[in-house]
Amino acid sequence: MKTYTSLMKKRFGINKTANLVFKVDDSLHRKFRKLADYIYKNRDWQQEDEIAAVQVLIESIYGNNSESKYYAIQQLEDSMIQQQVGKTLIFPLDHAYSFQVKFKEDYHQRYLFLDATNKSGNKHGEMYYLIGNLDVRFIIGNLNRALGYSKLYQDIMGEFNAQELEFTRNELNEYLKDLMNGTKGSKKYPYLFKYSPFFQLTDEQIENFDRLEDERYWVDPTQDSCPSHRPLTEYPDSNYQLDLTRAPIKVNTDEREYIIEPDMLSRLRRKDKILSFIETYIEENYDIILQANYEKDIEKQVRAKAWQTKEHINQQTQSIMDTTRLNQYFRFVEIDNEVDLSLFPLFEEELSALQHVLPKSEEAVQPILRLRKLGNYKALGLFAPVNQTIAIDFRDNHTFDEDRYSPNGVGIQSFIHEYAHFLDYFYTDTQLSMQEDFRSIVHQYRQTVNNEIQYLDKNNYLTKKAAYYTTPTEVFARAFELYVFQNGLETNLNHGASVYHHQAEYMLYDTDILDQIEQYFDQQFPQLKENIQRYMKNKIHLHEQMQAEREEDSHG
Repeated sequence: MKTYTSLMKKRFGINKTANLVFKVDDSLHRKFRKLADYIYKNRDWQQEDEIAAVQVLIESIYGNNSESKYYAIQQLEDSMIQQQVGKTLIFPLDHAYSFQVKFKEDYHQRYLFLDATNKSGNKHGEMYYLIGNLDVRFIIGNLNRALGYSKLYQDIMGEFNAQELEFTRNELNEYLKDLMNGTKGSKKYPYLFKYSPFFQLTDEQIENFDRLEDERYWVDPTQDSCPSHRPLTEYPDSNYQLDLTRAPIKVNTDEREYIIEPDMLSRLRRKDKILSFIETYIEENYDIILQANYEKDIEKQVRAKAWQTKEHINQQTQSIMDTTRLNQYFRFVEIDNEVDLSLFPLFEEELSALQHVLPKSEEAVQPILRLRKLGNYKALGLFAPVNQTIAIDFRDNHTFDEDRYSPNGVGIQSFIHEYAHFLDYFYTDTQLSMQEDFRSIVHQYRQTVNNEIQYLDKNNYLTKKAAYYTTPTEVFARAFELYVFQNGLETNLNHGASVYHHQAEYMLYDTDILDQIEQYFDQQFPQLKENIQRYMKNKIHLHEQMQAEREEDSHG
């Protein structure tokens, strides 16, 4: 199974994981910087990486095609110009990596100085002139930022090359240059990374907006060469028509009406598409980092004894493990010695019936099921993708100290959640929660959570575990829980309204997100809703039949 830890290593050379937190008020510039800093801190660097970082910085500043213009990047040791420039630097020269960049047919002397102390972040990527000699130009920056940004820049340009997009490489480069410039993250430039008011509009909507039909924008199609025109609204029989390449568009948004020239609208929408491409790239990598950290945490837990079959299972328990009909649906079933075996048939019956409701892996993967005590993990259920294991705590929340199995205790109510993790990882050969059709649910839920925790105490459980709750696989599992609950599934193996309507991590799936969830799972598992309805109908019928029999016996 592909791990996201290995993906980060392949993409950025990262060989360890660490926490990364995006806050609700983080700008695109700050997120890009945080991602670069994360890359820098979590991999090892070689001298060739420094040269590559210089090349990326030069290319981004002088233009993406500048590799054809310069012919040398030379690292400087000690020189007169180094001493001259050193007088104007804001960091000690003896802590600088110094380079000279030579361009063909260029009389300017160009240099680049990277601060090894990494204290020049807000000036990273800035260009200066030598006092008294304007022919000498130099760029300064942080070594750590240059290294981190270089990996990001190379990877995002690779993503660009792999797609057919509506903007050019050079246009993308202009925004990446600003994202890598420390000064451009200040409050002086709030407009650089903000979407226009027209971001959500479709081409069809824009085509249907009214135009300003001033005479200045009339053309005679028989006389003038005009690639796009239409009849005038007020004078449809006129020989003149409206030049759609010049006539301002009356754009209606939720906020106000704008009258904007077509060229300007086109430029703004291209900017929006570039920002959207960059933002999607950043959020995708943030998802990957959260998943990598999640996998690392699970991997640590899998090494523990709770994920290994116990050596001393008593004979009666072993007999039930060998003969339970759950073996039809699970690759292996383990039951703790302390499970009340007299109650196990109730669990077995309900879980077996539920197997005719829940989707199965299209890859023919069967999970392992373990009924264990999970107190050390502070969890009622766990799923380990590395060995496809669902572990359920068999105790309820009222009797954890008594080690008593309860068929409607909180422990087994986590089964649907853990099974959703299994579906996420193994329904197909790609993880569902990391695919494009689920991504908007993840990102919208994350935004909602981040908005909420602004107003919560720092010790609130949602604040502390925001990254965990917004990890894609956790969003998927809770979304699946809510979907089956909303469609009527009531069993001892999932929670009820007391949880879904009152616990913050579920309540923050607002109406808009729930609508998206409904559409997503209707498409992903088209038989599930019908299976739930059939299951509940049979369950209600059986319950009514048993109740009638009890009443008949009582009257007999």
